[in-house]
Amino acid sequence: MVEMTAFPIICAISHFWEYTEFWGLLVIILAVFVLLRFFVKVNCEIEAEKAQKARMDAQENRRMNEELTALQKQTAETHSVAGIEDTSLFLEDEEEHLCHKSDNVELLEPKPVRVGGGAGASVHVAKGVTLHSGGGASVSVDSWQRKSVGILYVTNKRVIYDGDMENRSIPFEEILSLRSSSKNLDVSVTKGRKKTMRFVGCNSKLIEWLVHELSKGRLEVSPVASERT
Repeated sequence: MVEMTAFPIICAISHFWEYTEFWGLLVIILAVFVLLRFFVKVNCEIEAEKAQKARMDAQENRRMNEELTALQKQTAETHSVAGIEDTSLFLEDEEEHLCHKSDNVELLEPKPVRVGGGAGASVHVAKGVTLHSGGGASVSVDSWQRKSVGILYVTNKRVIYDGDMENRSIPFEEILSLRSSSKNLDVSVTKGRKKTMRFVGCNSKLIEWLVHELSKGRLEVSPVASERT
């Protein structure tokens, strides 16, 4: 009698288990499907953002190249670049004219940061680049730090940066090297400041060419209209 009573209970439990197992498996499948769709969507958004950034960078590089090409054509015969007027900038006695001005330019300089030691650390070195260090002895790395935002000028004698926090005056004869890449212009000098200065947000290719031609004497700055009269 006990066996006959227990049999329906065992059958019910078995059916219930099969039922819950089926729905449990279905829930797992649905969860995996939702997660896959989520990851695919996120990946598509990331790829779309990368593609958009690449298009914007390409457009910006094309614009900068067009500006440089136009300036080179203008100066090919006269070997002179038109001066511009800016009453907010006081030039030195030996300076004649201002010939370039870029607004909203960021000044960056490398700053040593110690990473590592203890349980490990990470530091943001550059855009999209992070250095990770495990535990143990710490190491020192240079990380670009924004110092100021302001206006970058080029005269016939020097590069001038007028920022909201810091200023720079760089005579051509003190420039050790100029390196342009995309929107970045890296300037190294021979005197005083040993750190490389990075100017971000300007037509670096145009400025590099302009400074090189002016410093070699292959280009002059013509006076502005108000100075001719």
